Amino acid sequence: MMNSPLAWEMLILVSDVGIPRAQYPFKIISAMAKQGKYIKFSIADAKGSNAGGYVLTVENLKKEIGRYNDVIYLKTDSKLRPTIPIYVFGNIFSISENREK
Repeated sequence: MMNSPLAWEMLILVSDVGIPRAQYPFKIISAMAKQGKYIKFSIADAKGSNAGGYVLTVENLKKEIGRYNDVIYLKTDSKLRPTIPIYVFGNIFSISENREK
């Protein structure tokens, strides 16, 4: 294995989960990852939003080369959407030492 640095590629780093519509309000009650092996996440109320909303922050924990995927399930108080799945994909790869700058 080469001693080159690793690069982390995340499709989701910080995402607006959603602003509840006035006619379909909801609150996020809890969040859990299906596996949680390679990610750490937090969810917070969006500041500065009069209509409400949330910000989901996902952090990569995987240190080895390879791909992974996971799902974060947001449990809500909505009867229409009691669970909102957020799909997370990661791809860790080596940056070639011979790469042109």
